[in-house]
Amino acid sequence: MDQTIALIDYANFIVKCKGNPPPVDFLRPMMVNLDEIFILSKSMNTIPVDTTFVNTSFVNIIQPCFCGSNIDSSSCCLPYINKEVPADTPEQLMRSRFSAYAFGNAQYIYDTYAKSSQTAQSVKDIDDWSKACAWIALKIHPTAGNLNKATEQFVEFSAFYISDSTLYELREKSRFILEEDIAASAEIKEGSVLNNQLKQWRYIDGDIIAHSELASIKRNEICPCNHYPTAWQLKKDKKFKHCCGK
Repeated sequence: MDQTIALIDYANFIVKCKGNPPPVDFLRPMMVNLDEIFILSKSMNTIPVDTTFVNTSFVNIIQPCFCGSNIDSSSCCLPYINKEVPADTPEQLMRSRFSAYAFGNAQYIYDTYAKSSQTAQSVKDIDDWSKACAWIALKIHPTAGNLNKATEQFVEFSAFYISDSTLYELREKSRFILEEDIAASAEIKEGSVLNNQLKQWRYIDGDIIAHSELASIKRNEICPCNHYPTAWQLKKDKKFKHCCGK
């Protein structure tokens, strides 16, 4: 391994995800074999993590959030996805929705649609779409036109994902509105900061600027995630078949 890394066991990651961790295929690029961990621990004269109670042969690594913030997900998007705190800005909500796609949390994506947009959505369709793709990177673009708009804001972004061994870029200018969400507030445990918050940012719609097929990926090529600085995977120049193509 080419760098010293902090390790957190998979069981603790499940706790952080409130019992709903992402599918293992999404986690696999950010994992290392236990043998590598023991070798690293020995070379550093440290005690390896206790994995006797973990029903898996892998341990996941503390990684930047899926949204590309360079902050651990437990301190970035997970609190929003777990409904522990509200998204204070449309960009926070947009980032958490991207992370929810990567986590495979379709319910959160559905819940953060504006009420008027939910009728055209279903949790099943969102779930199918999120799990059909490997969401590798997010880029936020500068957005004009948000000044003096207290209840409507725009966020322009590019989401990079892989589907059927093909790399895509989806670029969209998304529209967010503030709306009352008493039902969501009621779900928050007593004493939470959300108890007195009646309005929350919600995604209502967006204009697709581009939806481009960037490249067809061969199994023995270097995985495309290595080329995006906001990608959440470790940059180890792994081949596609050993990384996002698993």
